[in-house]
Amino acid sequence: MSRYGVETVIDFSSSLYRPYKTTEAVSQREQLKNMVLKKYMDLYGKKSSKLADEIQKEVNYYFYNQHVNEAGIRILKQRIENLASNPAFGATQIKKQANTALPPVRQSTAEANKQTAPNKQDQSQNDDNLSRRSNARSSHSQQLANAGLKILGQRSQGNQNYEFDQVSMSSSSSRKPKSVYYLEGREEDEWAQLVKFDASMFQKEQEMLRQRQQLIKQRLKEELDKQLQEKQNKVEKEKQDHYEYIRFQDELIKLQDEAEKKKEIEKQNRLQNEKAMREKQKYEIKIKRRQERIREKELDDAMINRIIKEQQDEEINRQKRKEKERERQNQMLIENQINKQKQEEELVKEKKEDIFLQNQYAKLLDDQEEFREREKKERFDKIQKLTKKFENTIQKDIKEQIRQEDEKMLQHILDTNKKIEQEDNERKQKVKDQKVFIKQFLDQQIQEKHNRQIEEEKLNKQQAEIWQKDREHFLDHEDKKKKYIQDVNKQHQKILVDQIKQKDDLTFKGKMSIEELKQNKDRIQRILDQSPDQASYKHAKENSLKRSM
Repeated sequence: MSRYGVETVIDFSSSLYRPYKTTEAVSQREQLKNMVLKKYMDLYGKKSSKLADEIQKEVNYYFYNQHVNEAGIRILKQRIENLASNPAFGATQIKKQANTALPPVRQSTAEANKQTAPNKQDQSQNDDNLSRRSNARSSHSQQLANAGLKILGQRSQGNQNYEFDQVSMSSSSSRKPKSVYYLEGREEDEWAQLVKFDASMFQKEQEMLRQRQQLIKQRLKEELDKQLQEKQNKVEKEKQDHYEYIRFQDELIKLQDEAEKKKEIEKQNRLQNEKAMREKQKYEIKIKRRQERIREKELDDAMINRIIKEQQDEEINRQKRKEKERERQNQMLIENQINKQKQEEELVKEKKEDIFLQNQYAKLLDDQEEFREREKKERFDKIQKLTKKFENTIQKDIKEQIRQEDEKMLQHILDTNKKIEQEDNERKQKVKDQKVFIKQFLDQQIQEKHNRQIEEEKLNKQQAEIWQKDREHFLDHEDKKKKYIQDVNKQHQKILVDQIKQKDDLTFKGKMSIEELKQNKDRIQRILDQSPDQASYKHAKENSLKRSM
C-alpha cells in the first residue's frame, strides 16, 4: 500500500478523531477523576472546606487540561500534599504552581510520542484545544495542497510531505516525458499504474473508514443500550424495593394490629377475671356475714335460753323455799297449838312474841323476797346489759372487719385500675413513639430517595451534556473530514481530467522524468512487487531503477 493511502487517513483519524471514539473513554476518564478526587478528599478534604475546594479545583484542572499519565498523577499528588501541608495556600499560588509544573508533563508526553511515532503530532493536548488543532490542520492541509501545485519536480523530504506526492507527480505529467520502458500488450504507463493503485487504496481506506465508523456507532449504540438497560434494571430494582418496603410495612402494621387485638383481649379477660374475683369475694363476704349472723343468733338464743332456764330454776327454788317455809310455819303452828295447851299463859305471851316474831319473820321473808327480786332484776338487767354489750361488740367487730375488708377491696380495685391505666398510658406512649419513629424513618427514606433522584438527574444532565459535546465535536469533525475528503477528491478529479485531456491531445506516451522517477521510486517498486506478471515487468523495473540512480 502507498503511504498516501494508509498513513494519511489513519494519521488523520488517530490525531483528530481519537477523542470521540466512544463514550467509554469519557466515562472511564470521569470514573478515574471521581476515584482520585474521592481518595484525596478522604485523606485531606476533612480538614477544612477551603482545602477541599482547592483539592477539587486541582483535580478538575488536571483531568480537564492535561494528559493523564503516571507522571502527571505523581505531580498532582505532590501538589495536593503541598496544599494539605499549608492550608492557607491561596488559589493564585495553586494556579501558578500548576502552570510551572505543567511543562514537564507535556515534555515527557512529547518524548514518549517522539519515540513511538515521530511523524505524529503531540497527543497530550487537552480537549479544549481540539477545535483549534482541527482548524489549524485543515488550513495547513489547504496550504500544502496549494503549495504542492507550485513545487512540481522538487524532492519530497520526510513523511509529512508524502500526502502531496500524487499532486506533484500528476502535475509533472503535463510535460509527458517519454517512458523509459514499454509494456507489451498494454496501453498504460507508470502514471496510470500509480493512479490505479492510489484509487484502489483510497477505496479500501474508504471501506475501512466506513467499517470503522459503523463499528464506532455499533459500540456507541451498545453502550447506550447497556446504560439504558442498567437504568431500567435500576428502576425495576427500586420499584421492587419499594414494593418490598410497602409489603414489610403492611406486615408490620398487621402484626401491630394483631398485637393490639391480643392486648385488648388480654385486657378484657383480665377485667372479666377481676370482675369474677370481685363477685366471688362479695359472695364469700355475703356468705360469711350470713354465717356470722346465724352464729350470733345461735349465741343469742343459747344465752337467752340459759337465762330463761336460770330464771326458771330460780323460781322453782324460790317456790321450794316458800313451801319449806310454809311447811315449817305450819309445823310451828302445830307445835304451838300442841304446846298451847301446855302453856296457855305463856301462849299468849309467846303468841304475842310469836306473832311479833312471825311478823318480823314475815317482814324478813318479805325483805328477803324483795332482795331476791331486786337481785334477780339486777342480775337480769346485768345479763341484758351484758347481752347488749356483747351484741354491740360483736356487731361492731363485724362491721369494722367488713369496713376494713371493703377498704382493702376498694384499695385493691383502685390500685388495679391505676396499674391498668398506667399500663395503658405506657402502651399508648410506646405506640406513639413507634409511630413517630416510623414516620421519621419514612421521612428519611423519602428524603434519601429524593436526594438520589436529584443526584441521578444531575448525573444524567452531566452525562447528557458530555454526550451533547461529544456529538457536536463528532459532527464538526465529520463535517471537516468530509469537506477535506471532498476537496481532495475534487483535486484528484481535476488532476485526472487534466491528465485525460492531455492524453487525448498528445499522441505519445508520457514518461517520468529523472526527478519524478526518484520521487516515486519506492511506490513503483511496491507496484512491481505486487504485480502478478513479474517477467513482463523485469526489464521495465531494471530500466526504471537505473534511471533513478
